[in-house]
Amino acid sequence: MIKRSREAKSSNLNSQSYASSSWCLNELVEILKCKETAGQIVMTIFYKVDPSDVRKQIGKFGEAFKKTCEGRRTQAEIQSWS
Repeated sequence: MIKRSREAKSSNLNSQSYASSSWCLNELVEILKCKETAGQIVMTIFYKVDPSDVRKQIGKFGEAFKKTCEGRRTQAEIQSWS
């Protein structure tokens, strides 16, 4: 998927459980890197989640994010997701 993200215009789907997957969060970091370095257009789609919950890391999205971050991630990785 990272290769596909680098080669194409990207879209990103955020749902309530998106933040429960470190793999998804790492993919998002790669997508955003491609946006910055290659000038790709990124379209974010929010599915059954309020965009402000994602931005502020609150609600069900925030709960999932906190669980993913707890005890098994480095601060650098967590910072890259924020």
